[in-house]
Amino acid sequence: MSSNEDLKHEALEFVLFLVTQVARSTFVDAFWRRNEFESNESLGLVDKLGNAADCVTVADMRLEKLLFGALGRRFPEHLLVGEETHSLLDEGTYEYDQSRPTWIVDPIDGTNNFVHHFPQTSISVALAIDNSPAVGVVYMPVMDTLYFGSIGHGSYRLENASAQISSIYPADYLQAQDRPSGFIYLDAAKASSQCQKLPLISADKLGHIPGLGACAVLTEHGSDRSPQVVGKRTATISRLLSGPMSVQNLRILGAATIDIVNVACGSADMYFEIGPHVWDFAAAVVVLIEAGGAAFDGAGTYSPASCAQPSPPPAAAAAFDMWNRSICAVRAIPDMPGLPGSGRKKQAELAANLLSMVDHIQYTPDGIPKKDLGIDK
Repeated sequence: MSSNEDLKHEALEFVLFLVTQVARSTFVDAFWRRNEFESNESLGLVDKLGNAADCVTVADMRLEKLLFGALGRRFPEHLLVGEETHSLLDEGTYEYDQSRPTWIVDPIDGTNNFVHHFPQTSISVALAIDNSPAVGVVYMPVMDTLYFGSIGHGSYRLENASAQISSIYPADYLQAQDRPSGFIYLDAAKASSQCQKLPLISADKLGHIPGLGACAVLTEHGSDRSPQVVGKRTATISRLLSGPMSVQNLRILGAATIDIVNVACGSADMYFEIGPHVWDFAAAVVVLIEAGGAAFDGAGTYSPASCAQPSPPPAAAAAFDMWNRSICAVRAIPDMPGLPGSGRKKQAELAANLLSMVDHIQYTPDGIPKKDLGIDK
């Protein structure tokens, strides 16, 4: 097994324990306003840059510090990128080093859901290798549902996750110096009776999609409430609901990670958004790809070709750019009888058709490569 394959297994095994056994109690206490989070003052809810639609809590900061601390101790050579505390350049764009594995963390995705006690909110942890999402964990602590996967090894949903992981891992897992050979805890989690491989319904049963008119589509309106941006978003929604290629229905759940894992499960057909950050979708993209889905950036490029699914991407496809703040996700689609690769082609066609109806909004990419900055470090 290659070093990168070992790293993917080690990282995934580690994060399953970290989010369910270490981070969950803080998340759930803050969600239900109990113990140390009983008052509004202890929750510490504040608006980011004076924008009430984009908020942060004490729990966000504490969880990211907790997650970064554990990841940094276990993987000291890796880079850490997070929503709340990170090293930003003056212009607000990351200097990333694609030669180093990078952890991408959102301690609370769907913070507005979180502060309004709507349980569609998650902890999102991804590991990018060679500048591409390779490991993804999306954990919904209130629902205690865990989605996880790594490129080339499938993706899964584990119910009653905190109790399941507690029964599999030793209590001193983080502190233990001697670890068993192989990845027995990860294998046991996948083998649990409460773990299901994604999609929850096979691609064959989900069936082919004739066009956008048959699609249940998820999206988010974002936190930017400037008149220009709101005008573009509402024009897009109007076009999708009443235009020449209108969709069957349009839903907003309030968190990109939740949207994408629903597409991975087969509970929705597509998701798109202009303006999310890399930490909003990197982990969920891995879950999606390994469930046979596809992810496209704003230019319509294809997801990584090294997925576990047998059908190859179109020959002209490029790699998914996780730093591009546009994304379109499509669920698994089976091939038509006698037409190998037709499912993948349909995914690309649907994404292109949907993106053609979306008003473009210009956002600065989340990251640019270190060599482009002229900085010698």
